[in-house]
Amino acid sequence: MAPIDPLHRTSAAAPMVLRALCTVSGGLTGGLFLGFALALWIWPGSSVAAEVLTMKAGLSAFLVMAGTTLISAARGA
Repeated sequence: MAPIDPLHRTSAAAPMVLRALCTVSGGLTGGLFLGFALALWIWPGSSVAAEVLTMKAGLSAFLVMAGTTLISAARGA
């Protein structure tokens, strides 16, 4: 049983603010991840050497999956 704290007050607005903050930050972070994945390939002067190609493909795949997951979680889907 948890100890009783007479100064402990709960607010119904706090979960709503936290949910809104998570929605905005998740959407922004997901969008940034998708932008970074695209920028790896279209940035002027980016290397397409065989040694770098596998790393870029793996990093792009991770960023696309993470970005899509964050955006869908932010939308509540």
